[in-house]
Amino acid sequence: MSLSEVDPNKPEWRPESRLGLRGVGTGAVPFFSESGISALVLLLVLLIIIVVFFSAGYVLARVLI
Repeated sequence: MSLSEVDPNKPEWRPESRLGLRGVGTGAVPFFSESGISALVLLLVLLIIIVVFFSAGYVLARVLI
């Protein structure tokens, strides 16, 4: 089955729904693309790790000094 034979009325082939979220990963909605979401999650995790390490270091410094 080639792409020209695919029924465009099938929901799984529709790039976006009424909410505009069906295009996840297709690039139809750039903010909701998989790479954008993974990059945001990675940045969030790195930020949390940095905050935890700095706060733990600060607490250790206050306790040891």
